[in-house]
Amino acid sequence: MPELKKEQQDVIMHEKGNILVSASAGSGKTFVMIERLIRLITDRKATVNGVLCVTFTEAAAADMKQKLKKALSERAEGDEYLSEQLLNADGADICTLHAFCSRLIRTYFFAAGVSPDFSIADAAKSETLLSESVDEAVREGYKNKTKEFLSLCDAFSARRTDAELKETIKSVYRFAESEKDPEEYYRKCLENYSEEGFARILTEYENTYAEELTRVINVLSAALNTFAAEGFKKSEDYVKSLIADATAAKDGGVYAVKGLEEYNSVLSFERGLKGNALAAKEKAVACRDELKSIFKRYARHVSDKNEDLKRFYSAKETSLAMIDLLKNVGKRYAAAKRDENLLDFSDLEHFVLKALSDESVLNSVRTKYSYVFVDEYQDINGVQEAILSAVSCDNLFMVGDVKQSIYGFRGCRPEIFTAKKAKMESGNEKTVSLNYNFRSSEAVINFANKVFSYSMTKDFYGESYADTAALVSGGIYGVNAAGRAKLHLYEKSKRKRVEKETPRVYDILQEINAATEENEPDAFALIAKIIEDELKESYYDVKTDAYKPVTFGDVAILTRNKNNAYVQKLVAGLKKRGVPVTSEVSENVLDFPETILLADLLEIIDNFKQDVPLSVVMKSPVGGFTEEELAEIVLNYVDGGGKKGFAEAYSCFLENGAGATAEKLKRFDEYIKNLRFQADFVGAKALLERAISDCGLESFYLASQGGADKLVRVKRFISLAEQGGRDLSVREFLTNVRRGGKAFEIVSGGTENAVKVMTIHASKGLEFPVTIVCGLEKKMNSEEDYAEVLLDRDYGFAVKCYDYENRVSKETVLRGVIKNGFAKKRVKEELRLFYVALTRARYSTHLVFAADKDGRKNEFVGANRFLDYVPSDIPLEVSSESDFTSAEVRRGVRKVLIGRTDEKTEQTFRKNFTYVYPYAVDCTLPLKSTVTDVLNRETPVRTEYYDEAEKGGTDAEKGIIAHKILQYLDYDKSESVEEAIKRLISTGVLTEDEAKDVDTTRLERAASLSSLKNLSGKKLSREKSFIALLPAKLVFGVDSKEDVLVQGVIDLLAETDEYAEIIDYKYSVKSKAALKETYRKQLDLYAAAVEKITGKKVISKTLVNVYAGEEVKID
Repeated sequence: MPELKKEQQDVIMHEKGNILVSASAGSGKTFVMIERLIRLITDRKATVNGVLCVTFTEAAAADMKQKLKKALSERAEGDEYLSEQLLNADGADICTLHAFCSRLIRTYFFAAGVSPDFSIADAAKSETLLSESVDEAVREGYKNKTKEFLSLCDAFSARRTDAELKETIKSVYRFAESEKDPEEYYRKCLENYSEEGFARILTEYENTYAEELTRVINVLSAALNTFAAEGFKKSEDYVKSLIADATAAKDGGVYAVKGLEEYNSVLSFERGLKGNALAAKEKAVACRDELKSIFKRYARHVSDKNEDLKRFYSAKETSLAMIDLLKNVGKRYAAAKRDENLLDFSDLEHFVLKALSDESVLNSVRTKYSYVFVDEYQDINGVQEAILSAVSCDNLFMVGDVKQSIYGFRGCRPEIFTAKKAKMESGNEKTVSLNYNFRSSEAVINFANKVFSYSMTKDFYGESYADTAALVSGGIYGVNAAGRAKLHLYEKSKRKRVEKETPRVYDILQEINAATEENEPDAFALIAKIIEDELKESYYDVKTDAYKPVTFGDVAILTRNKNNAYVQKLVAGLKKRGVPVTSEVSENVLDFPETILLADLLEIIDNFKQDVPLSVVMKSPVGGFTEEELAEIVLNYVDGGGKKGFAEAYSCFLENGAGATAEKLKRFDEYIKNLRFQADFVGAKALLERAISDCGLESFYLASQGGADKLVRVKRFISLAEQGGRDLSVREFLTNVRRGGKAFEIVSGGTENAVKVMTIHASKGLEFPVTIVCGLEKKMNSEEDYAEVLLDRDYGFAVKCYDYENRVSKETVLRGVIKNGFAKKRVKEELRLFYVALTRARYSTHLVFAADKDGRKNEFVGANRFLDYVPSDIPLEVSSESDFTSAEVRRGVRKVLIGRTDEKTEQTFRKNFTYVYPYAVDCTLPLKSTVTDVLNRETPVRTEYYDEAEKGGTDAEKGIIAHKILQYLDYDKSESVEEAIKRLISTGVLTEDEAKDVDTTRLERAASLSSLKNLSGKKLSREKSFIALLPAKLVFGVDSKEDVLVQGVIDLLAETDEYAEIIDYKYSVKSKAALKETYRKQLDLYAAAVEKITGKKVISKTLVNVYAGEEVKID
């Protein structure tokens, strides 16, 4: 590194008092931090054991410690003091913040209130314990069935499950735990719900609304001045009308947006505008679009003031119920961790704060550390800030770059850095800005400065990049500083079908293009071309002081997201073009046959009678059965009714079969039984490793295509059968497998000399000779705006208003305020992310976007893409889609048909290429379905939590018991419910405990309904199972003439010689209309089956709702 700059010297030589260093990209922040630490130790101002240095990754901590040891070893010879410091260096508190917290808790465990021998739960274990705690809390809610809990279930349950509720609770719980005081966070959430709170929130909403409109009006006014100055009267009048609309909406307040949801203003400009006038037009168009967006967005969250207040208080009830459930989950989760002597990462921070609240502990810690260093200070959160503030005492060194704070989704709060800097500057404490860049070439630095001087302004970003943070070359490249920086447009064409006269020379490519309605390719061909061009170039390597040729391994492609379709297509597109690629595109190991087999093996060890897993394992190398052998097992032992499953056929064949297949089956059965026996003594990991060894699966996979990748996935899968150093049991591991999730994701690798495709987040802290930042045209991710529960640091969490009577949810003003906050933070975080992307390159950088035109706005109104941050005066290299499409296709079609057009051949081609198989729908039909399967193919109406037994809870149990009693009630003898219960207890059908839960009043009322009272003398079939061939059109609503097998069970079928009646029992709080809507299809299928099998007309289809004591006729 060249001679130290003055700012670096100021940092290194600083001794007393706090200091905050704002270090721009490539400015050597780690260097100055280490140099200051070394100077303090070598000058005997500090000891190795008397310094705390925290960072956010173990790799960074290890690197700092290594650099300290190297510096001390170079100076220690003949110096007893420094030699002692070198000996102590390995034990220095240079570590991650979590490692520091762990050490402190073990030392002061008595003040933290934990056992000193605790273990730290890994992510998988924490997830398991939290999920179990949520399950237990929800079950308790079902048992107690308070009105508030039932309403909460109704609001967050869909498709007959409470999975959405459970996931929501986990999400809110984790967010609250990242706060300094979770209980305070819950209190803050509820404090919103008062008249004063509503007034404050509405005022905030009004102010933001006015600010947004003011910004639009200001931009429109500038455009108006341009049109007026250049004499474009039509454009001037149009912009005046936009200003008038925006001003009226602003003056009318936020409630003026009602009625403006569909606002539109037909564009009206002179043709052929150029220069300043064209730029003004583009601004005006952007403002018109932003007005439409503002009106629609704000109208979504307001109705009228009284109605909004009503919605506001309704949301409070849901919030209260959720907080009660969250606190219950917290208690259970804490108990579960305590039982296993575990702490999670959140616990580490909170227990440290608890320990530091003891004054003697706090004084001891403060006395130990004469200096405290914090790296990456911009990524701190509220809890961590509280810890560092507590342990330091006017001796805190903070270094970071708020422009590189890109981890808001992890709870990092860049505003802490910004507020601390402002406070220190106003209090005359030491702050230093490091803007010299020792990483990048002149071209890269100038390009970044151009972009961010334009976009990071005081008005838009909050501080002026040009005034405070513009990069300055550190001079490391000397005369070799040129470098390369380019902005590329991949110009896409919109091609509509146009019938043209066929040329004398028939070109199949032209024909294909002519038949394309509209094409929207991505810029992969251009990216491949950029790489190809870079490989012909060289770059100056500072370390070797020489030029080096660019290789594939020198190139990094940076993307906004990791696993979306764009990135997956990008990787595939580059590989297709012969570019070696290594990427962090992750894949779920559970999606691959090799791991599905291992999961299925565990399934049949746990529960043998599962048809699909059993057949999968048998057909695999574990069993070695052929399809013919499996067919032999089934075909020889399927009874006339066709009801027997594969597992039962297996058992029958095992007992009665003969021949080679039977012998093979016996050997397989013995092997599985042996594994099941071993499962009582060893965990899933050991069991799987043994099976892989026994069956030669490793060799089998290696011999297949992509074998090495398959083994990587298998090893990843097996590794997850171990948690916290403990081998999970088969059942425990299967529970995790069924949950799935990110724990089972793995990143695909690649060769060393390959282009790296990675996210911008992953690239932070890294540098590459060449970077390509792609997808600038992609919109920002605003997914958080659509969550059922919005999570905010300042306002708490916000739920919707739920109208249970009409079964709809509505937005609230509070949610509107929080979404506005999201939008402001999102724009800033995306801008910071773009800054990180543009400062990774050492020598050459390329920015790529795909569009049908340039599209840069020259204005930040409605900014929602990286491209919106790029000024229009940066030169653009345009590549047309046609530059790549025809050339690439022609490489594969060297010769085409040449000569006169052959109409017959052309018609044949068209006929073949446009042929649609007439029975395509029939191919998608299942051979057999149950009635339940059919209903689940359709989106069901959201049901009450106790509509179905699988929902759990006391009412679900009552529904099951009621169903059982009605099933066995003797309708011919007019038996009472009390008599039936006694009879069923005596025959063992009903237990004493079940009888205690019977609501006899509801049952008697149901049994007295006319549909059940009139059953005497009729032939009754209870729990009548059936299999019938029914028209696919009736079953699935598809245009098909085929029949499909449908299987089901009718609760009660009543028959006479001439007709039949169907009765189905329900236990539901739904209205009659809702029950009809939900179950009409079910009873229609029952009726069709009965008429097909018996030949009798079904004259009535009735739902008996035991809960309400009502019968519902389905007509």
